[in-house]
Amino acid sequence: MRFRALKIYALVIVFLYALIMLSASLVIFLLALPIIFDLASSLLSFKKDQKLNQGLKIYSFGALSLYTISWMIFMIDYLLYGRKSDYFGYGIGVFMLLLITPITYSYAKDVFGENRVVINTFWILMSLFAFNFCYEILRSE
Repeated sequence: MRFRALKIYALVIVFLYALIMLSASLVIFLLALPIIFDLASSLLSFKKDQKLNQGLKIYSFGALSLYTISWMIFMIDYLLYGRKSDYFGYGIGVFMLLLITPITYSYAKDVFGENRVVINTFWILMSLFAFNFCYEILRSE
């Protein structure tokens, strides 16, 4: 992640998520700490070992990907079995995915480099998600 504004954005989002989840589960808070350390050390220009830096980037990408997948599973469950009363959870899932997507994408670029397959797959999946969300809004009464 080369841009300072994106790093600050990512640090704020992950830190607030970790603080919110601290009251719910200590394990999730502890799993978010390496991501916070990676973002803070990148912002403050701490010297890190190259292997540690790459390991933290892979860990952060994996953790954020699992978080994204968990929201997508929740949203697919709503689409398959949900009632209208569950639509609020679907909206929260959309909001969380829109917040976390730029952060996950930047980590994917750090882990995989400038690989066109990863970038194209990401854009295809996110456009399918956006079209699905627009369809759900238009279909709802």
